[in-house]
Amino acid sequence: GNVIGIDLGTEAMKIALVQPGAPLEIVTNHFSKRKTETVVAFVRGERFFGGDAYGMLSRKPTESYARFSPLLGASSDVDAKALLAKSYMPMKIVFNETRGGLGIAVGDKELTIE
Repeated sequence: GNVIGIDLGTEAMKIALVQPGAPLEIVTNHFSKRKTETVVAFVRGERFFGGDAYGMLSRKPTESYARFSPLLGASSDVDAKALLAKSYMPMKIVFNETRGGLGIAVGDKELTIE
């Protein structure tokens, strides 16, 4: 069968596809780029991801979220505020008791980073 590999970096991600009898292929996004920015934005109830969200990062910094991959799978004892201070991202970090991991507060919602 086919195998998909995801390289989730702090600033960008790439997805590779391996098929039997074919060479490794880096999957392109809807902009025909091999690299997709790891940014998500929630603006007026709509969710944006990748290049669309990256464009909003400077215009709507409190509604756009980037550089959150170091928080993936992190427990409550991780100093998330110190990690985010290094990247200058204005996120409010919350701990989700149900999932046992860190998340971000978006308006009146709490979203886990997964």
